[in-house]
Amino acid sequence: VPCQTGTLGDNPSYTGTTPNAPNNCGSEFERRYNPSNTGNLRFNSLFHLSDKLTFSVDGAYQYTKANGGGTSVGIVDASTLGKIDIRGPDAVELLNWVYCNAWSNLEIGRCRYGFMLGEDGMVFDDGVTSRLGEHHFHMTTTSGGAARVLGWLENWLQTEWPEMRVFCTSVTEQWSTIAVNGPFARKLLAEMTKDIDLEPKQFPFMSFRDGHVAGIP
Repeated sequence: VPCQTGTLGDNPSYTGTTPNAPNNCGSEFERRYNPSNTGNLRFNSLFHLSDKLTFSVDGAYQYTKANGGGTSVGIVDASTLGKIDIRGPDAVELLNWVYCNAWSNLEIGRCRYGFMLGEDGMVFDDGVTSRLGEHHFHMTTTSGGAARVLGWLENWLQTEWPEMRVFCTSVTEQWSTIAVNGPFARKLLAEMTKDIDLEPKQFPFMSFRDGHVAGIP
């Protein structure tokens, strides 16, 4: 069944060529969905709050600006990033082997940037991985590298390190990712969550906290 993608029509925030020419997207089984589903907002997503204040959640841009340029708060829908749930007693050892930097000293609730090298010594992929528990990690990869990295991890586990007690599961389509940036980012989030302490000392840079945002876990 052909996808009913339509066009951008009169959306004033878009000035380029139409990216949504009709196409056949295959069966429902073959389709993949962005968990944040920003496409639902694509046609009515530009809000002129005042002469100098525009708020946009535009699927064409996959980018949100506030205060006419992102100088106060910028929001990026990063849900397309690859996400891999890694669990097991040897999870941290796996990360030590596949990343170029060390992971044994990463505390629970903290995040760390890491990059991987291929057998040719060139950068294979990179991303931020969070330690959710003693034997539980949440890895992010590049959007285009999600399947490649998962397959690469499984290849090492099944052929070179079969003794490792680790399970890797793709959760790319199970979790939305929204990046909120700028000097007023904490102030904005404070209006949307009541069970997360957003003070810098309690929620420092590169850390993870569990809670609800706009009522969503």
